Amino acid sequence: MPRADIKSGLAFKTALLSACIFVVMLVVAGGFLVAAVTNTLEGELRAQSEEEIVLLERIYRAEGRSGLINAIDSLSRHNLPVGQASGVFDSSGIRLAGPLESAPPAIGWQRTKISYVEETRTPQTLYVKRVVFEDVTIVVGRSSRIIDSAQRWLIIWLVLLGGILTMGTLMIGYGASRKSLRKLRAMEDVLGDVSRGNMTARLAVSPDNDQIDRIASEVNQHIAQLSILMDRMRSTATAIAHDLKTFLSDAQISLHHALDTYNSGDDPSEKINAAQEELQNLNTTFETILRISRIQASGDTAKFETIDLSHLVREIAEFMGAMAEEKKQHIRLASALAHPMDIIADGGMIKQLLVNLIGNSIAHCPQGSNINLDAWQDNQGTMLVIEDNGPGIAEGERKRVLEPFARLDTARTTPGSGLGLAMVAAVVEHHRADLCLKDAEPGLRVEVKFPKV
Repeated sequence: MPRADIKSGLAFKTALLSACIFVVMLVVAGGFLVAAVTNTLEGELRAQSEEEIVLLERIYRAEGRSGLINAIDSLSRHNLPVGQASGVFDSSGIRLAGPLESAPPAIGWQRTKISYVEETRTPQTLYVKRVVFEDVTIVVGRSSRIIDSAQRWLIIWLVLLGGILTMGTLMIGYGASRKSLRKLRAMEDVLGDVSRGNMTARLAVSPDNDQIDRIASEVNQHIAQLSILMDRMRSTATAIAHDLKTFLSDAQISLHHALDTYNSGDDPSEKINAAQEELQNLNTTFETILRISRIQASGDTAKFETIDLSHLVREIAEFMGAMAEEKKQHIRLASALAHPMDIIADGGMIKQLLVNLIGNSIAHCPQGSNINLDAWQDNQGTMLVIEDNGPGIAEGERKRVLEPFARLDTARTTPGSGLGLAMVAAVVEHHRADLCLKDAEPGLRVEVKFPKV
């Protein structure tokens, strides 16, 4: 597995970014920490020096210059802690007592390098305070070594801590990126199998249930759905081939009969008309397929307007009434359809929807059947209902009959192309409405619910 691919992974990039942000934050926080520790230690050294200055001032006030000199000499003769020194100088800067070779130039607190009278003691940097009492100058100092050491070790530990945490973060990111890349490579292989036609291939889903696993689950569902759609597409293609072949075969037979009739000296008009009818059916099927495709592919709502659904239902019911009467069927309108019901829709498409649904009931219901039309409005929208008392559709077939060329007559011996309900489903989807097929006990109940205006 190439390292470049792992390092380019989101997990490693995130870890690298986090590490960089952490280093910046550590530098800033470390700077504040070092400054705080330095100030604290400096404050402690100053406090010790101030106490010593107060003590020496009291001695000076009580015993004068000689007492102060004796006190400083007495302190110098003892083994003072390393880095601690005091001294007394006169107004001209001549040393009177103490190990310091000379007084610092400025009065007050300062950090400076001090030399000692004893040649065995090497010069060192001290925090010193110079105070003038009348005719003497007192200097008290403490070594800065403890502060320098604390700063040095604090920086060392901060660098070590930052390095360890940064490396740990990068290692975690590298491991996570490696794991993610392994899953993505497996996903790539499975999708490659799917693209080559293996619709049984599925992505492995680990118990981690991370984002990639959840995506893998979603992809598996989509592959399963794609497999179903491909099966349907093959079935639809077979149905299309069967129906179109039937139309063409019938037309070809009619033309052969017309030619035979013509050769025998008889009038071939009847056979030619039969061939024309078959070709017209073929043309109608193609036009319906194209119209369904255009409706499904288009989101154009330019022709949408406010229309009265009740008026359309009454108009189509009157238009289809003659066809129903031929089969001694009855189209009945509910009383609610006498009142206006506005919906926002394409009027032409809604007319086609009504023609297809009512025509479907007329075609499949026996003589004497009732076809009931009803509609109402509520806070949820407008409901349109077409209900008959015919043979109905089995529950397991209700979704399938909404697909193009799907027919309950699998032998395809009955008239029809199986596009009527597919057209209805396309119109309903285009209007963002809901379509539901139910059992009317007996018969079929079709409900179309349009959104609220």
